Amino acid sequence: MVLVASKEACSPARVGTIEGTPLSTIIDSKFKTKPYRHQFECLTKFGRRDIFALLAEQGTGKTWILINNMAILWASKDCDGVLIFAPNGVHMNWTVFEFPQHMPDWCRYKAAAWSADPNRKEKALLANLHANAGSGELRVLTMNWEGLAHKRAFQYAEKFAGSCRRLMIICDESDAVKNPSAHRTKALFKLKKYSHWRR
Repeated sequence: MVLVASKEACSPARVGTIEGTPLSTIIDSKFKTKPYRHQFECLTKFGRRDIFALLAEQGTGKTWILINNMAILWASKDCDGVLIFAPNGVHMNWTVFEFPQHMPDWCRYKAAAWSADPNRKEKALLANLHANAGSGELRVLTMNWEGLAHKRAFQYAEKFAGSCRRLMIICDESDAVKNPSAHRTKALFKLKKYSHWRR
């Protein structure tokens, strides 16, 4: 399934009802930040599908959809781990900016970003992800695309993936794996077997 959105399609999702409950009431109680209509519609229509792609313009809120999707799946015990691949630097933004801004307060989670040369704090966060397997918290590992081409990073990603019961893999800027013969593409396909959800 594919959602294609443009900035012109962005309008607040505040009007209407779901099973008799006003949409504004659902949104106010469920989400940390209020969605636009296309974000809410995507989440409710595609959020329980094993696989879907978000082919939307920059600035249309794809990250909000994915963060709330994983939170809702965690709440129903259908997702306990998320592995996110993104361009170098962007993978850090997920943990530093996006999760604190958009992750609902009711979702208990731990997130860490991969670093080839981690400082003391980063090492502790990465170690904590493995120490808390089975804790009931949503565990999230973000990694830059380049990491997939290196043995140590791939092994870490595989170890994390193998420790999850129902893993979601997110490919942010997936054109990084458009070449099927590239080493990172082959590495990603090796991780596919661990995932239940793919975005």
